[in-house]
Amino acid sequence: MTIAPLHRLANAPAARLVVLPSYRSLPRYELSFSVFTCIVVVGVARVFRIEGFCAHGCIFQSGGFRVFFRCCLYGFRFFLFHINVLPKFSYIYNIRQSGKKKKKNVIRGYQKEKRVALPIIGVPLGDPAGIGPEIIVKALKSAEVAASARVLVVGDRRVIEDAMNSTGVAFVIREVSTPAEALWEPDVLNLLNLANVDFSVFKKGEVSGMCGRAAYEYIEKTVELAMSGRIDAVATTPINKEALKAGGVDFIGHTEIFASLTGTKDPLTMFEVRGMRVFFLSRHVSLRRACDLVKKDRIIEYAVRCFEALRMLGVTEGTMAVAGLNPHSGEHGLFGTEEVEEVEPAVKELQAMGYRIEGPIGADSVFHLALSGRYNCVLSLYHDQGHIATKTVDFDRTIAVTGGMPILRTSVDHGTAMDIAGKGIARETSMVEAIRLAARYSAQYSKK
Repeated sequence: MTIAPLHRLANAPAARLVVLPSYRSLPRYELSFSVFTCIVVVGVARVFRIEGFCAHGCIFQSGGFRVFFRCCLYGFRFFLFHINVLPKFSYIYNIRQSGKKKKKNVIRGYQKEKRVALPIIGVPLGDPAGIGPEIIVKALKSAEVAASARVLVVGDRRVIEDAMNSTGVAFVIREVSTPAEALWEPDVLNLLNLANVDFSVFKKGEVSGMCGRAAYEYIEKTVELAMSGRIDAVATTPINKEALKAGGVDFIGHTEIFASLTGTKDPLTMFEVRGMRVFFLSRHVSLRRACDLVKKDRIIEYAVRCFEALRMLGVTEGTMAVAGLNPHSGEHGLFGTEEVEEVEPAVKELQAMGYRIEGPIGADSVFHLALSGRYNCVLSLYHDQGHIATKTVDFDRTIAVTGGMPILRTSVDHGTAMDIAGKGIARETSMVEAIRLAARYSAQYSKK
């Protein structure tokens, strides 16, 4: 049975129908009120012996009073009596009997939402003896993660089960060999199980070569999936440098591992916290050496690479700021000459090349300006200058993004915390943010 257009109802031979007015202007109804209204209207219909009536969202007919409810906005909001309004409250029309297939009804003003698949983020387990497994299972229960990404964990099943016991978080573990086999349901943890931890010798919270080697293998497999395009990005968890060395892994950290596995000469590290992005001209060198590295040519080369890394992330608008090295950016040579001799000439040359860049800007204010939106990123001139600024803003939400690679990688920026591993008290905030950021950037990420 279908409802004919209003202008064709008058002459259609069929049963009589009462059309109720619209309550289009009222706020959304709760289900309880909808059911109550239906009961009242059914009672009125029986008293006055009305053969049938309809309202937008439901149809009633005598002889069984079949009720059809249309569930709107994913089943949580109901619009009742939502039809075209006529001048009077009650009109009698005819309903045409038809054997044609019913068309799907669409509520006026709403279109069916086109569902877009969420990106698949691969998460290697990290060092099994650290807090990585715990923050993963906690993060996967987060509404932010569920709304932004589909997560595939690469690790060891028994380690995951141990983490669930420690945290009190429950999942149904689904072992898969490829992301295509995953079941993306809220209570399912999709796991590519490498089964590389021997629990007869495994000890939580202790550095071991076995765990260092296992952590490397998780990363290796996750990078393989990303390089083949089967996942959209990688969000890493903490690894332990001592454990890597004990396990015969000849790398000191994530960046070096990813550089080797992706064939990237010198990946860039960028921190992001609350929309503020920070690059680092130098990283793990002494402060004395960091000052020596502040050279015009190095700044120009590094700034160009930073602009390219931003472009790969889809960030093409805004201006880069270069932080000063000395107090007050040297006050024109009074407190140091690096700004006058190296930084300013580099900035002027970059501007002449067409890049939107300013500096040097005093380090005591440049990060505040970037956080308030004046700059899209800051090039800090040494490791701690940028680290202190970002982690003071929000330690847990400071996320590392590795740029310049053919794959996108984000990471928590804390360690394995062996001292609290297995206690279930590690905060998952950073892991949630790393997954969320990976998902957000993956849509725009360009490998070229």
